Amino acid sequence: MNTDTVATLKRKGSSLLDILLGEKAFCFYIIACMILVPLSEFISELFGYQLTAERMVFSAFGVIGAFMCTAKFALRPSGRHWSDIFFFTLNIFMFLSLIYSCDIARVNRPDAKTNEYPIFFVGYYCMMFAGFQLSSAKLRKYVLYTMVVISGLMGILGIMQTFGFKIMPVPWKTTTTQVYVLTQNTNFWGGLSVLFVGLTAGAVIFSRKISHMIISGISAFIAVYCSFNSMARLAWAGDIVVVVVLFVSLLIMMRKNKGDADYKLYLRNFFIFVAIAAAAVGVTFIISDLPARRIGLSAREMQDLGQGNSDSFGSDRGWKWKICLESFPKHWVLGVGIDNIYQCYKESIYWTTNMQYSNFAHNVYIQTLVTQGLFGFLNFMALLVISTVLGIKRVLKSQDRDDRVVTWICFAMFIGYSAAAFFNCRLFYVELYYMAIIGMMNARPAKELAKSKS
Repeated sequence: MNTDTVATLKRKGSSLLDILLGEKAFCFYIIACMILVPLSEFISELFGYQLTAERMVFSAFGVIGAFMCTAKFALRPSGRHWSDIFFFTLNIFMFLSLIYSCDIARVNRPDAKTNEYPIFFVGYYCMMFAGFQLSSAKLRKYVLYTMVVISGLMGILGIMQTFGFKIMPVPWKTTTTQVYVLTQNTNFWGGLSVLFVGLTAGAVIFSRKISHMIISGISAFIAVYCSFNSMARLAWAGDIVVVVVLFVSLLIMMRKNKGDADYKLYLRNFFIFVAIAAAAVGVTFIISDLPARRIGLSAREMQDLGQGNSDSFGSDRGWKWKICLESFPKHWVLGVGIDNIYQCYKESIYWTTNMQYSNFAHNVYIQTLVTQGLFGFLNFMALLVISTVLGIKRVLKSQDRDDRVVTWICFAMFIGYSAAAFFNCRLFYVELYYMAIIGMMNARPAKELAKSKS
């Protein structure tokens, strides 16, 4: 084989790699995962199977993503970014936690529908890594457009659930009108819905055309209505944080860009969103007494907290947090092992054979601390802190309008769910979207990518 033929084959091979490991490929990976996971669950429920197909589909995306991300890092060194390192550190601490688990067999227990298999974690971090690669604001907008459509379609099912329609009986305790969509749990849906509320709020605020405003407004009404009707107070807390973050950031940007007509438009649109959200919440108060009952429960829990009883806080989350944190000093280096919160109950001084226990800490941060140890927790928190700082910096300083708006929306979604995560479980229903948002918020700037290719 002559040198010209070899050179031609190398060029073609390099071009093929550029396609398979390029921005568009990672954008397609994110969008395909976001669509196929809920779609597979919907189809499987129509045939009488819950929480089955979506888990297999997400596992497949974890495997595919692992190959894509590793190949991208190894074969395209010019495309490396500082944030890529978190893909490896997060996976390393997860696998160390698994290897040194107090009970590694619990990861594969067949009786649970909420196992967090190692491949799920790999899938989370692949979604994040893929988000890092999307330098083009246009591609990131495609992902957000996809999420708007998913939010709307899920919302239609959620609205039907508020009137008693269900594809299958829900396995966890819930009232007949609470929304859980395809997650089979109102808390799981509540966490996911915070991301959708942040997304649709941003869509309303940054709309410039009447047609876009109408579509965004309808999407926002559905998102807020379904989020509020989950009756998950973690969703309410996250939604409030989204609104506060958007309002405060708008005021800061208006002050920084005095006289810019765009920001006056954004502020006006913000109040339109607030009116839409108020309407969605108001409708719920009219048709249901559940919100008043949930607010009453919160008042009683705060009263108990004031009297020194923290166990009942957050529907007994205070008790679960205490059990988990009591276990931490014994396993502070690498934790009790992923998906092994049961170990904390076994070691508790309150443990009895028939004691009711949870597979989750019901707090993402405590769960990470207890299951992956101090160093895994610090690594995870470093990612969140750096993402927060750089997200703010990018919104303030980006000269590209599309890049700034996309980052701004992602930032509101990120902060909103990060607040809700204080009360939520860590499951792929939310994590696949959340980690993709973190990635897109930290995506490599386009001009930096251009330099690396030159």
